[in-house]
Amino acid sequence: MGPLCSGRAGPRGGERGEPGTEDATDRLVAGAVQWAATTAPEAEVGSVVVPGEPLTVLEAESREAEPDVVGSRNGTRNGTGS
Repeated sequence: MGPLCSGRAGPRGGERGEPGTEDATDRLVAGAVQWAATTAPEAEVGSVVVPGEPLTVLEAESREAEPDVVGSRNGTRNGTGS
């Protein structure tokens, strides 16, 4: 699953579904996806726009999420070099 964008969007922060906010949300998400794909071309990048309150949506989605662990040891301990 890709990034979530839910709830407020647009210059006045209207709720999704109000006139003009869906286009603003879609542009925001498309821009984020484009930036992520350009920044990390080796990564799989996608998006999902889910209507609802962010906390409620994230909580529901997290129940079925698979964790991704990102990090590097590079000869350091706890990222401090010691």
